[in-house]
Amino acid sequence: MKRYRQLKLLLLAFFCAYILAACCIKKFKEGNEIFPIFTWSLFSSIPARESQSYAVQIVEVDGRSFDPPLDFMMAKELLSGAGDINAHYLILRLGKAIDQDGQSEARELRRLFESNYLDGSHAQLKYQVIVNRFNPVEKWKTGRVETALLKEYEVPRRRE
Repeated sequence: MKRYRQLKLLLLAFFCAYILAACCIKKFKEGNEIFPIFTWSLFSSIPARESQSYAVQIVEVDGRSFDPPLDFMMAKELLSGAGDINAHYLILRLGKAIDQDGQSEARELRRLFESNYLDGSHAQLKYQVIVNRFNPVEKWKTGRVETALLKEYEVPRRRE
């Protein structure tokens, strides 16, 4: 009986400490969670009325045009770096820099993207950076997304 009472007190202390830690993390970490302590606010935020994301589309490779252009993240048979999650985050940063007219940052991010993900195995490659603007609920219901071209680039084969 004594072990049972100790176990109950231990469990009670654990849950109290867990709840206290979750509340402190929510207050001091601006809503971020630290594994394995969660604040359990799963569906408590409402999505923005208008959202946007950026993407790279391959327009032409070695004189072969694509209509419609290929999404870079899906072009694994053409480019070895396609589909990489780090490329995705770099594309988001590149698109945001171009969209906000940060020319020096965009230039550096473009250099990083091309050197790391557009391998020099093609004689010529054209790609475009686009922005997709959408209402999350409407996109979920109808699939409607507005796409706008931000910038188009051409990458010649690197001379070695």
